[in-house]
Amino acid sequence: MNAQTSPSIAAEQANDLAYDLVRLLKLLRLLRDRAPRVVHGLDPASQPILHRLANCTGTRVTDLACALHADVSTISRQASGLVQAGLVEKTTDPGDRRVQVLALTEAGRAAIAALHEQRAEAFARILHDWTPDEVTAFRAFIDRFAGDLQAELGLDQAAARASLPHEITPHDTRSSV
Repeated sequence: MNAQTSPSIAAEQANDLAYDLVRLLKLLRLLRDRAPRVVHGLDPASQPILHRLANCTGTRVTDLACALHADVSTISRQASGLVQAGLVEKTTDPGDRRVQVLALTEAGRAAIAALHEQRAEAFARILHDWTPDEVTAFRAFIDRFAGDLQAELGLDQAAARASLPHEITPHDTRSSV
């Protein structure tokens, strides 16, 4: 066993967990992609931008890209689509007239509310036979794993939380993706 592997976790277990997590991520992406569109033409890949903008009064594309751990050109392209769909508006930053600031429109706020409702309904169906204690325990394990992953990536807790669309609390039932 090497210095980076916990004596309680065998390499085989870690590999199995990695496989399970990749499978879970693929299934979550599929769930998102197959969900009925709450807004016609809304690209599911652009939804994290809406979630992030829902919790600020406005932000620059570069700040969105940093918060979402994405390339500026990708965020810029997705944001342009959201502007065309009427979900996001671009304004000039009063502090630096060269900079564009993005913010949700009323239609964007309505889309976020519909997305939250849709996601809550989907997860309620998926977890229909779980007890509240099982859901709480699962969330605790996810939170612990996310914290360990943040540490592995060299992200401090505050910076990692800031990259989320909103703060997750034990009683918060909204998803952050």
